[in-house]
Parts: sequence; structure tokens; C-alpha cells
Amino acid sequence: MRQIVYWTLGLLIFPAASLASAADVREGFGGIAWGTPLSAVEGLEQLARDGDLSYHHRPREVYHLPNVYSGPVRYGFFEERFFAAYLNLDGREAFEQARRSLTGQYGEARAQLRLGSTILIWQAGKVTIKLKHYEKEGRAKLAYYYAPLSDRLNRQRLDQDFEKSFKLAPAE
Repeated sequence: MRQIVYWTLGLLIFPAASLASAADVREGFGGIAWGTPLSAVEGLEQLARDGDLSYHHRPREVYHLPNVYSGPVRYGFFEERFFAAYLNLDGREAFEQARRSLTGQYGEARAQLRLGSTILIWQAGKVTIKLKHYEKEGRAKLAYYYAPLSDRLNRQRLDQDFEKSFKLAPAE
């Protein structure tokens, strides 16, 4: 009888744990809430900066995705606010395992095919999850983007590209 109770509790708790991890991504990543000011996050070291965009990591942090990834996380900040987390995956097998795991959590992905790469996209509330596989390099990247900030960054980049191309256009 006791085994039946434990088995039933396990079945009830396991789906709740999956939902909790999905809800956690909606709130933040690596213990950092989306939109958190860079100055409020301790232990980060800057890797690169380009204007309002900067990338950081925690030197001794090792992030684990069971059967998929174990390694560092790169954290992206736009206008000094946390907007992205990146994991570099090794090979097609890690890509496939991540795809299966994410599909189990968020449902079927929207796919984008580009020359030499496959991009799968899921939505989790205000978070866009992108899994990219680069065929030639044999590597993959898993990225989580907080849409309120990443959309603004993308619009800013499009505006800058338009201004550059407009300046290059011949005058009439």
C-alpha cells in the first residue's frame, strides 16, 4: 500500500516540477530576473561590450541541463538590463536532446530554415527560446530572450541598418 501512495505522489509531483521549470524561465534565468539592472547582479565579469549591449559570465558557474549541457552561461544586457542567456551546445546530438526536452515543455516549435542552419523557436510568456544548429560547424546554441528588451534591441538595430544604407544611397 505504501508503494502505491509513493508512486501516486511521484506521478503528481513530476508534472508539477516540469511546469515549475517552465514558469522559472518566464521569470528569469540563472537566478537573475528578466530586466534586472546589471549593477544589481553580483559576480559577473564582462566578456564584451558594444554600445548599449554587453555580455557577461560568472567565472566559476557551471549550468546543467540534464543529458544536454554542462558549462558556462553568457548573460546579455541591453541598456544595462538583463535580456538574454546563451548556452553553447556541442553537436547534433545535444541539439536533438535539447529539441526533445523543449518540445516536451513548450510544445512544437516554429521552425526557420536558413542556409547552413536550423532555428527552432518557442514562446514561454514574454520569453522567446531559440535553439540553433549550425550544420557546418557541428555546434548549436540555446538562447533565451526577454522579448520586451530584445524586441527593442532588434528595432534599434534595424533603424541603424536603415540609416547606414540610406547614407550609402546615391543622392538624386
